[in-house]
Amino acid sequence: CLFGNRYLEAEGVQALAGGVRSGCPLLRADLGQCGLSGAAGGGAVGALLRAVPALRELRIASNWGLAGAGVQAIAQGLGGIGARPALELMDIGECWLQAADAGGAVAALLRELPSVVRLDLSSNWELGAVGLQAMTGMLGDCAPALTSIRLEKCGLSGAEGGRAVAALAEKCLALDRIEL
Repeated sequence: CLFGNRYLEAEGVQALAGGVRSGCPLLRADLGQCGLSGAAGGGAVGALLRAVPALRELRIASNWGLAGAGVQAIAQGLGGIGARPALELMDIGECWLQAADAGGAVAALLRELPSVVRLDLSSNWELGAVGLQAMTGMLGDCAPALTSIRLEKCGLSGAEGGRAVAALAEKCLALDRIEL
């Protein structure tokens, strides 16, 4: 667990990714609150996922500067690789994901990580219905494995929020748990 090493930043995660040996048996990584920011932070996370394809759980929550650009960079870093990481849990809560741009970035990430069954987006206060609708609309058929999603404190409200959640449930047929 590297949680709370806020000065690790992208450079440290890149060094970690470059330093692990091929076939590393690491199954869980918590990089929460490690100072990951923007595209550089996301690129470092993508490098780690490429270096450790056996990783099952990745928590990058509370990297407040990551935002949609960082999540998009993770997805782009995974594009075109042969074997996809076997990631099952992705926690990107409290990463300052905002509106449609961030929703599209999350959809792009899920398209690159089709094995994700649990997704945590909690405490992204500005995601809102617009972000969730963008994510759902851009998923295509790529999230058949998704069974659980956390959306607490994501700025969902009123009928628009309810419709956004309903559309997600309709799109992801394996979804059996939604935490609001």
